[in-house]
Amino acid sequence: MKKILILIGVVFCLIILAVFIIGRRGYGQFMKTETIVFDKNLSIVLGGGGNSIVLTSDDGTQALVADTKMDAAAKALAASVKVKDVTIVNTHFHRDHVGGNNLYPKATIIS
Repeated sequence: MKKILILIGVVFCLIILAVFIIGRRGYGQFMKTETIVFDKNLSIVLGGGGNSIVLTSDDGTQALVADTKMDAAAKALAASVKVKDVTIVNTHFHRDHVGGNNLYPKATIIS
């Protein structure tokens, strides 16, 4: 009986390890980003959680950011927004869409 319990425990641990390794690989793919620049005022950042849009005003003083991503992708997106007057639009309240909101402390947020 003791050997069977040990075997079940080892198999369970191997399953958990496999799920972790596969999940980690999938997370890395999920967090990759690609930026499409349509013109000097409009960029779309795909991946990194949710897809984001950055629209800047013609004079470059204001920006609208739709969905702020999460984790490292959110920090990279925030670093690319060079203006102080930011309005954020959250399309919905999932972490991969609102996780970077705190990186814009003076922004107006529309949810």
